[in-house]
Amino acid sequence: EGGKAAGMSVAVIKGRDTLALKGYGFADLELNTPTPARAGYEIGSVTKQFTAAAILQLRDAGKLSLTDNISKYLPDYPTQGHTITVGQLLDHTSGMKDYTSLPKFGDIASRTLPRDSLIAMFKVLPFDFKPGELQLYTNSAYFLAGLIIEKTSGESYAAYIKKHLFDKAGMPDSRYCSESAIIPRKAHGYDMGAKGLENKAPLSHVYPFSAGSICSTAGDIAAWNRA
Repeated sequence: EGGKAAGMSVAVIKGRDTLALKGYGFADLELNTPTPARAGYEIGSVTKQFTAAAILQLRDAGKLSLTDNISKYLPDYPTQGHTITVGQLLDHTSGMKDYTSLPKFGDIASRTLPRDSLIAMFKVLPFDFKPGELQLYTNSAYFLAGLIIEKTSGESYAAYIKKHLFDKAGMPDSRYCSESAIIPRKAHGYDMGAKGLENKAPLSHVYPFSAGSICSTAGDIAAWNRA
């Protein structure tokens, strides 16, 4: 409507049957490239459910407990006298300041700096509330959840989700996003500007990490929902 979308991929599933899997509009407006059915997208915060599933897998494997204090796995993270559990990272009740809401985040978003640079931005800030008292969406907690996945599994986050989630669910077109890799059928991203769509602002995938750095397709997400 009104040029608010460049294109999209749609999967319609009934039971175990795929009734439709089709691309609409354009994957690239500058090249006028139609959207293929298996177009890949940066799925943003849809990533969080994969991170949560990974934590629950590690819980089932006896590697961690949702009631564990995060200091058990991240001893250097300053909890400012609070007790934060692994479960509170997943349900947005940790009280941690969301790094994407910080003005400083815009200054580093396009730069590939060490992950510690991002953690340093929010770890020193006052909590929005005492952990467990309220619920407020925060990417910061899911970033730390990704670090706990790496610490308890002995694998990188990207390797873990491929081996234990994507491969098991039958998701061949899903991966950790990259700004530099050549990825077949990847749709170009757009932002909405004052005069309509414009090329998306650059973003280093050091930062969304386990809160928002998965790339996937409509077909793979359908496979995930079945799994």
